Formats: sequence, structure tokens, C-alpha cells
Amino acid sequence: MEKFTFRPVGQGLFYTGALLHGYYNFVYDCGSANRRYLEGQIKEYHRSFDVRGRQKTELDFVAISHLHRDHCNGLPALLRKFRVKQIFLPYLGRDAAAVRVVLALTLFGEERRDGEERQELYELYLFLCGLYGAGGDGEAGEYRERVVFFGEEGQRSGENGAWVCSETKFDIGANGSGTPYWQFGFVQKRADDALLRELARQVEDRFGTVDSVGLAERLRNDPGKADSLRQIYGNVFGDSGSLNLTSMLMVHFPLYKGAMSHYFYGDPKQIFPEYGKRLCRSLCVCSDFYWNDRVTATLLTGDAMIDASMAQYVRDILEERGLFVLQAPHHGSFGNWRALRASGLDTALYVLPFCYGNPYGHPSAET
Repeated sequence: MEKFTFRPVGQGLFYTGALLHGYYNFVYDCGSANRRYLEGQIKEYHRSFDVRGRQKTELDFVAISHLHRDHCNGLPALLRKFRVKQIFLPYLGRDAAAVRVVLALTLFGEERRDGEERQELYELYLFLCGLYGAGGDGEAGEYRERVVFFGEEGQRSGENGAWVCSETKFDIGANGSGTPYWQFGFVQKRADDALLRELARQVEDRFGTVDSVGLAERLRNDPGKADSLRQIYGNVFGDSGSLNLTSMLMVHFPLYKGAMSHYFYGDPKQIFPEYGKRLCRSLCVCSDFYWNDRVTATLLTGDAMIDASMAQYVRDILEERGLFVLQAPHHGSFGNWRALRASGLDTALYVLPFCYGNPYGHPSAET
């Protein structure tokens, strides 16, 4: 049996999958606004493996949709606890200075945070810079050779070809055999390399040389610097330049006929008056690959603002298959939900990972 779990981490996303009775294991996103919830779930996930005395268990890959804290701040802990064969990260361009600027914007640019949170972001920023080969944390260099970037090549879209959309897919075999068993597909929409270089140039004009430690220290010590970064980003990309556009989608589905389980955690005692009664409040198990006689798939979206080009790439990967489970992007926010519905992608079941009472108003009442 195959098992897929949306783990309860509050405002964030931590999705785990096990194929072939645990022979092949993967993770999509590992982050939360609440570190205590997240650390507890990472420990529980680690305990779920039969380690047989080994110090580290093995994951075939970890995929991170984008670099907001509530989707990736568990990555360092995950890499320390598990031996991860491959780390799939969103492509942020070839220019190291541009990578540092985009990481700084993504982590520090969302909102004002207190000193403890800024220190957490500082450490996470340096770790990610190390994974991207853009300076930063020396510890991350241990994992650098396992990093894979999708999306370097693709078709241009948007005004003046400012955005590049691409897809990558691969199959795995049954128990290491050559018999096709499961397929994974990834879709990413990202900024054009030339615009990313222009972003880095304007930041250097304003702040001086953009080295990883210096930029991180400025943002940690002076939250107002993030406002300047956002202003520069807006000058380069305009109103349509949401950083969520860098979210990497993942779709996966079987290449055979069988059964699977999806697990959704909720609190049966919790009441959600704002959203009515049509929410899952307890453990649900769905054990079917078929919906309307079609082999069905799962689509994970991070915080993506899904448009027509991304939706078409997903359809190309699916071919004649349908979606059964779809993680609603950006925790069900109004704009992302509207974009998803306009894209024409449909599913039997939506999953909305969010924390009740979160300060962002997720999900919207419409979602």
C-alpha cells in the first residue's frame, strides 16, 4: 500500500509519501510558522521509520516548493535527521548575487518580525545560501552536491517574456526494477535571468556589495531594510511579480492499478463558524486511485499563483488522468483560489493546510 500524509504543522505545509511499503520515501515542503509543531512532526516522522539501529534513515528526495519560512524552515532539521539522496529546489537563476537577493526578499520581506524570529530567518537564510552555492552557511555545503534545480530551461510567458515556465518528470520502478511504477512531475514558473540580474544590480546600487552574511545582518538588525528591498523588487517586476510565482508544483500518480491512502489530520472538537460545516475535522482515509473511471493523481502547489501556462503543463503531465487530491495553493487565500478556479484545474478533494486563527485570514471565506 502507498501512504501519503499531510502532517499537522499549523500554518505551513509538511507532506510525506511512502511507496512500495516504505521502499521509496519522499517529502514535499517542510515548514511551519510554529516551530514547536514542526519539530514535533519531524520527530514523529523519524520515529515512523524502522531504523534498525541506524543513526539516519533515508529519503529518496525532498522537494521544496518555494522559500517562505512556513514551507522550508524545517529543511535543516530534516537533512540532519535523514540521509536525503536528492534535494529539489526552485531555480532562482545563475547569478549568485541575484540568488542572495531573492532569498533575502522571500524570507525577510513578508512582514515585520520580532527579534527571535529575525534570528531564525537569519540562520535559515545563510543555510539556504549555502545550498544554492551563494555563500552562507558552511554546514549546508555538506548537502550541496545533492541539490537539483528544475526550471533552468522553459517557455517564456508574460509581458516581454519576463517569466519562464517549465516542467520536468521522472518515473520510478517497482522495487528498483525497470518496470514503471510511479511518476512524478514538477512545474515551475520563475523570473527571467536577465531581470534577476537587474534586481541584484539595483540592490547593489542601494546597499553596496551583496555578500550573504552582510545582507543577512542588515536585514536582521534593521527590519526597515526589507521595505527598501521590496521597493526595488517592485521597480523591476511590477505589480505582477509575486514571489509566490516561484512555487514549484509537484504532481504524482501511479503507473499501475492499485490502492493508496491519504491521511488528513484535524481536530474533531474544533469549530469553524466562519467557514460553515464543510470542513474535514477528523482523520480521513481515501483509498482509491479511480474517480469517474480515470486513474487519479495528487497535485501539490505550495503557494503558487496558478495561471493558464502552469495549468497546461500539469495537464500535459497528467495526459488522460484526472486529479483526485489538490492542495489548495497559499493556504486557500482569496487571490490564489480565484486563480486556481480560473485555470480550469479540477479535483475530487481539496486540502487546505492552515492554522485556525492565523493572522493572514487564510483561508478566505470564498475558498
